[in-house]
Amino acid sequence: MNQPSAYHWELMEEMNPEQRVKWNEFCSLVNVNDCLPAKYKELIVCGMAYVLHCKPATITHTMYAMEKYGATREEVFSVLGLAMMMGGAPAYRDACLNLEEYLKTK
Repeated sequence: MNQPSAYHWELMEEMNPEQRVKWNEFCSLVNVNDCLPAKYKELIVCGMAYVLHCKPATITHTMYAMEKYGATREEVFSVLGLAMMMGGAPAYRDACLNLEEYLKTK
């Protein structure tokens, strides 16, 4: 899995290591409940990234969903459809443009 840039996390680590520790602790608390399988949690995060037009998160979390948790292109496209329903055509278009190169390889 080719890791995307994590500069924003590296910057937080450099500028405020305690904030990074607290962020990691918060994320651990959010993910402590195992009632949803990890793949579906990651696909939900993908949908949020698509609706928010967040290019780094769009690419990173789609990559994680597919390569780390085994999500299929069909599952990703289903989430893209939900993003369009909730965020409109611009959310769908931006997500598709952001993912185009990555999804062509899958």
